[in-house]
Amino acid sequence: MELNKFYCGDNLKILKDIEPESVDLIYLDPPFFTNRNFMVIKNDNEVNTFSDIFKSMEDYISFLKERVVEMHRILKPTGNFFLHCDYHANAYIRVFILDKIFKEKNFRNEIIWKRTSSNNCTKRKVSTIHDTIFYYAKNMNNTYNQEYLEICKNTRIKYNRDDGDGRGLYNLHPLYNRPRLTSLKRHKEYFKEYEAPPQGWSYNDKTLERLDADNRIFYHKKDDGSLDYNHLPQKKIYLNESKGKTLISIWDEFGCVQGFSTEYCHYPTQKPEKLLERIIKISTNEGDIVLDPFCGSGTTCVVANRMGRKWIGIDKNENAIKIAKDRIDEQPLNIFSH
Repeated sequence: MELNKFYCGDNLKILKDIEPESVDLIYLDPPFFTNRNFMVIKNDNEVNTFSDIFKSMEDYISFLKERVVEMHRILKPTGNFFLHCDYHANAYIRVFILDKIFKEKNFRNEIIWKRTSSNNCTKRKVSTIHDTIFYYAKNMNNTYNQEYLEICKNTRIKYNRDDGDGRGLYNLHPLYNRPRLTSLKRHKEYFKEYEAPPQGWSYNDKTLERLDADNRIFYHKKDDGSLDYNHLPQKKIYLNESKGKTLISIWDEFGCVQGFSTEYCHYPTQKPEKLLERIIKISTNEGDIVLDPFCGSGTTCVVANRMGRKWIGIDKNENAIKIAKDRIDEQPLNIFSH
C-alpha cells in the first residue's frame, strides 16, 4: 500500500489490503456511539458532517471489533495502539474488544484527556469534561519514548540547597525503596551505621559508594556537626540535571480545538495537534509508519508528516479527505514524502 496518502472508502476493506505487521502506530478516533449526527457549516455554506448513529450497542461493538481485528493484524510486534472514545461506550470497548484482541497483559494505560473546562448547563449529574484514550501494545517489546513534563513552580521551589561546588541547587530524595517494592529489599553494608529502613535501600553497595564519591549523598548532621544516625541519608537531585516530571495518564495541558484556533478547519470532533504530537512522540521514531483509519480532518496525518513519520489516512467521507489533503498541502514538503 502506498504511504503518505489518504484513502477514501470503507476502512474495513482498505485495512484488509494492508500487509501484516507493517504499521508502527495506529491511532483511531472512531464514532463514540453518541447516536447523533455531527455537522459544521462554514461561512460559504459548505457542510461538514458525519453520522454516529447505530441500531444498538451490540451493533456498534460488532462494527468496531471487526476493524480492530484487522488493525491488530497489521500492527508490527513493536507497535502501539491508541483508541480514543468517551463515556458512551468506553467500558464496552475495553472489555469486549481491546482486552480480547490485544489481551489484558498488553494494556498500557487508560489516558484521561481533559478536553474542556466545566460548564453550568448540566442538571442532575456531574459535568463531563474528559475523553478516554486506551493505550495497548502489540506485545511486551513495544516502542516507548519517555516524555518529561516541565517542572512546576511548586516543585521547583523545593530545589533550595546548594553545596557551592558549582552544580547548583538540589532537592533531596529518599535512598530507600517505595513500600510496594519491598520485594527488592537487600541488606547493605555501606550504611551499616544506620538502622536499615523496613522496605530496604534502593541501591546496592557499589552504587552507593559511587554516589558518595561524587558527593551526591546528603548526610543529616546534629548541631555539633556530627552525623545524625536518626535520620537516613538522602540522594541529591540537581535541578539543572532533572529531565522534569515523567508523563502521567491525565493530560490537561491542552483542550479541544476552538473556533478561533489557527488549526480549526470547520470539521466536527476535530482533535488538537498537540494531542497527536504527544502520542506520536512517545510511541514512534522518525521514519515509522502511522495509520489513522478514521482520519476525519487529518490531524493525525498532518502531525505525523510534520514529525518525519510516514502515514496512511482512511475515511469514508469525501469532504473530510479533501480537508485533510488541503492541510497536508499547506505544509512544507516532508523528506519522507514518497
